[in-house]
Amino acid sequence: MYDLRVRFDRHKKPIICHGLMEYETINLDSWLELMNRTYDHYMRVVLETKRPNQKQEIEFILFCGTLEHKYPNIKFFGGNNRTDWSCQNPIYDFKQKLPQIDHKYSSTTTLFPNAPAWLTRIDDLYPYLYARLHNKQNYANPTPNRWLMLDFVNLH
Repeated sequence: MYDLRVRFDRHKKPIICHGLMEYETINLDSWLELMNRTYDHYMRVVLETKRPNQKQEIEFILFCGTLEHKYPNIKFFGGNNRTDWSCQNPIYDFKQKLPQIDHKYSSTTTLFPNAPAWLTRIDDLYPYLYARLHNKQNYANPTPNRWLMLDFVNLH
């Protein structure tokens, strides 16, 4: 399972990103073509913008439609912006629906489960820290019939 986050530059070109990080060296078409030729892959597609305007939403809709048409063997889901994790009102409605994901694998799972709400959100700012502390254990102990999703994959 992969998490594809995208925003668009002023020339309508998709930028692969996550928060402030941008991945300029990724050849998205080559990567997706390889995934499309191999085995089952799920891919969540997210518009990495807090409050998208109409122009951004239109670009995202066109982008998602192209993905779904061009790479039919990849199971795309999501279609939401980064503030709508419930996907109740997606910008783009993929044919594939959300698979079963156990949220303990998410970097948004708190390091402080019994603390006040404000403290449980502090670690949301540091997904790398969560990944560093928990990825190896989460990878070793998956939940049956659920998809494993890891941020900052490095299990050494």
